[in-house]
Amino acid sequence: MGVVNKDKTFKVPESNILLIATETLDNKIQFIGKARIYDSFHTKEIITFYIKVTYQYCKVSNVSDIFFKLSPQEFNHNIWQRFKTVKQKDDACK
Repeated sequence: MGVVNKDKTFKVPESNILLIATETLDNKIQFIGKARIYDSFHTKEIITFYIKVTYQYCKVSNVSDIFFKLSPQEFNHNIWQRFKTVKQKDDACK
């Protein structure tokens, strides 16, 4: 964000990201967390994003598949119910 910040005398706050592994199913690892990022583009304020990530790795094809869902809305907001309809492919090896 420092590159796009027009006020070169302003020190852009560092971004903070916390992801915690919550579950491992088959070859998928799921994470949940938050990111606090300074918005140099529009608001000039810190924005908090709520994040869910699913990671899977296929040894056969040497492919990593990382699927992100993120929103400025907290996890109890109905957008997270709508996100459930967005699916990651079942197998990175296909």
